[in-house]
Amino acid sequence: MLKIPLFILKKLIFVYMKNELEENLYKDFPLLYSEHKLPMSHTCMCWGFSCGDGWYDLIYDLSSKLEPLIKKQMNAVKFEDKTCFCGCNLSQHTKSAKGLEICKGYEEYHATATQVKEKYGTLHFYTNGFTDKMNELVNKAELKSQKICEICGKPGKLRGGYYIQVLCKKCNEKNNEGDE
Repeated sequence: MLKIPLFILKKLIFVYMKNELEENLYKDFPLLYSEHKLPMSHTCMCWGFSCGDGWYDLIYDLSSKLEPLIKKQMNAVKFEDKTCFCGCNLSQHTKSAKGLEICKGYEEYHATATQVKEKYGTLHFYTNGFTDKMNELVNKAELKSQKICEICGKPGKLRGGYYIQVLCKKCNEKNNEGDE
């Protein structure tokens, strides 16, 4: 049997945000994270936030800036342009002569987050339908993540090895215990 050293195994374990923090983001920003209950065939948000709790404040701040922009975007979309997650168009969402129900998947089109995760040590925030202003806010947050410890949220720096992460000195020492 192949024996993997503990310090390598620790680095391979996926990091996820605590459930209560995720739920708070879903509750406070329902438009931005509206895809989190969709199946994986439609979005990667079904897996939640694949990053540590230390970036919660950064993500919350970003989300609080994006949600009003999404509301503004939704108000600007013409009724004829609204779409559905199932792929049908507006004409299929009206009752036919046979009395068919309106598709249950109907939603107003708006920008959404499709995946939020750590990748190569920094925050990656994938989106659908974002404007240039929204993308600018995301880019700034992703750059800020390079200086925030993913575990505790204190100032940190990119640290390499088998697994690249942004960590403060204390979390880095704790993370590297037993690496010998």
